[in-house]
Amino acid sequence: MGTLTPLLAALAAWAQLIFEVPRPALPDPVVSWHVTAELRRAVARGTASAEDSVRLAAQELALGRPERARALLNGERTLSSTDHTGLTLLATAELEAGNFERASHLLIRATGLARGVERGVLLARSAAVLEQAEGGGDTIASLYRDAAQRLPAVAGWLAIREARYTAEPARALALLRRAPPMASRLASRARATVLLTSGDSLRALSVFGQAEEWGSGTRLAAALGDTLQGRDFAFRALEFGDTVDMRDALEYVGALIPSPVGRERYVLASALRQLGQLDDAIALLELAVATGDSTAATLRRFGDLLSSSGKRARALDVYELAAADTGSDAALAAYRRSRILTRLGQAGAGYDAFAEFAEKHPDHANAPGSLVQVAEWHRRGGRVAVADSLLEDVAGRWPDSDAGSQARMTLAADALARHDTAAAMSWYRAASAVGPGARAAQYLLADLQARSGDSAAALQGWRELAMRDSLGYYGTIARRAAALDAPTFAPAVPPARPGAVGATLRQLDLLIRMGFEVEAAEVVRWQLETEDVPTDEMLALAGGLVARGWVSEGVRLGWRAATVRSLNDQQVLRVIFPWPLRELIESEAREHELDPYLLAAIIRQESAFRPTVVSHAGAHGLMQLMPATASWVAGKQGIAWDKRYLSAAAANLHIGAVHLAALLRTYEGNVIRALAAYNAGSSAVRRWLRYPEANDAMRFVERIPYAETRGYIRTILRNRDLYRGLYPVELSSSNGQ
Repeated sequence: MGTLTPLLAALAAWAQLIFEVPRPALPDPVVSWHVTAELRRAVARGTASAEDSVRLAAQELALGRPERARALLNGERTLSSTDHTGLTLLATAELEAGNFERASHLLIRATGLARGVERGVLLARSAAVLEQAEGGGDTIASLYRDAAQRLPAVAGWLAIREARYTAEPARALALLRRAPPMASRLASRARATVLLTSGDSLRALSVFGQAEEWGSGTRLAAALGDTLQGRDFAFRALEFGDTVDMRDALEYVGALIPSPVGRERYVLASALRQLGQLDDAIALLELAVATGDSTAATLRRFGDLLSSSGKRARALDVYELAAADTGSDAALAAYRRSRILTRLGQAGAGYDAFAEFAEKHPDHANAPGSLVQVAEWHRRGGRVAVADSLLEDVAGRWPDSDAGSQARMTLAADALARHDTAAAMSWYRAASAVGPGARAAQYLLADLQARSGDSAAALQGWRELAMRDSLGYYGTIARRAAALDAPTFAPAVPPARPGAVGATLRQLDLLIRMGFEVEAAEVVRWQLETEDVPTDEMLALAGGLVARGWVSEGVRLGWRAATVRSLNDQQVLRVIFPWPLRELIESEAREHELDPYLLAAIIRQESAFRPTVVSHAGAHGLMQLMPATASWVAGKQGIAWDKRYLSAAAANLHIGAVHLAALLRTYEGNVIRALAAYNAGSSAVRRWLRYPEANDAMRFVERIPYAETRGYIRTILRNRDLYRGLYPVELSSSNGQ
């Protein structure tokens, strides 16, 4: 491809990295933990057939243990000379172990045994593995070209890959013109790489900009000495790029742009903070202030950085300077100054500052909440009349806000505490009319009416709430309180799959089988960003995505469909509340005497049925298990636990079901207490069981001090009722959408 200077050659080599070649997809049949255990026992006894060994190897791969799969498959007995399955599995295991050359050799052997579409898939996988093995470019291009002839549905995607290994720039650019519209981003990146390696760096820079490859553009602009373009690319990389892009852009800015100005300072400070260079971010804004930038925007951000670094006393002074100005940054600085004062133990000054902030900035989103905090401070000090006066003010001035709802609910609870039922009913009635807490207030009003002997009014209130919030938590418990039937839905009917959707899903299936995860993700992204899609097509596509593991993306399409159809539409609801892996979940539920609908509801909330998801707190998989909890539960079951099992659907589900069943036994079948313990831990639940509301399920949930746990329990109880209605027992034969 032409002669390059060493610097441009390095840039070209780096540009290839943006096409990170994903590993071939692992086998996707998910069988129960017990089936895998039985296969292991058969192999250990020497009674397993060759087919059983291959099946077990597939499951060991799915469990993240390629070394076990290799041990099972390396014997010639399990590798049929007429079937490519064993060879393909062994290649996948070798690839997982980093043995790229061995994997490519095995895949090429498997290719010789395959026919038709399967041969095309294996040709593409062989080429992808050779990329990782840094094999010859001509061979890779030839394999992709042969694959495209057998797989016309994905020929445009394969053309992009082939172009990257085609020696002649003109032919490479011609190949890229075959890319489908949904591959435009990948095609643009490849086009820039071809132009770069052929020496046309100016056009490459332009294409990097069109493709929003800010990091690549920064590096190329630096190589070309184009400081104007470089500055633009660098700050865009700092604002929108990944960590690698941000670090390179930071180096470029530090070397060539010693004096960022205006908004550039904020972008740079934010990037420094994200990269863990908090002291450098502070120094940047400190210098800006020292050289005359006293705007509220700069001071507020400077105060934020100081506060984050633990320098709260100094942050107070900076926030005070910012608060003296006008505008949104000044208001936010005043609020944050008030919060720091209270955290530093200066309660009087802090709550006075909260009150002053609310008075000066009544339109700020934090104004009503600030007054609620002031009211709570007065209440703790015994100044109940002052507290109630402030809460009444909040309820009247900001009726639609969270704080307004909180104020009315607090006033109702205070009235109950002094046995003033009439006042409590009045506040609940007011709260039920408006604001985020309206449905909780309506339930509590009806409950209070029932306790006061007015059963007719209570029944009417619960029935109205069940209608008003038919799919929500409060509607769910109101329906139960009024002894109303649970919602039922017509039997599921597979959505019509129009030609365009069917073609998209077939294309997606091929990309997944080829191991083209980057390309498959581009197909999904394109579909999510496409507007004006007919609702029937949208729902068909959503169901297809859910069935292929893109559950969150399918659910997003379901919510979009709900804006066109009613949320009560059964087809929409089955997309928003899907049940993939149903047979597996029902099997675990039967084994551990669990309600399968409860188990599905928990997984929907915990992981959205994504086996490999990891939370910020470090919880893993379908049931969001912490590693220590999973290891402990496995040990109690006599299971030799491997941390890799956390991301395996069957193993994670099995251990999670064991854990949930144990919690339900601990709390004598009380689902709410078990859910609270699953989310917040048993120690917290022991504290909460001392509350006087502990034996009243609804009031116990409302009293839980952790907002996350309250919301978690409400959501799961609502989900459970929806799953019961959407997926009757007689429809349990299907594993997925």
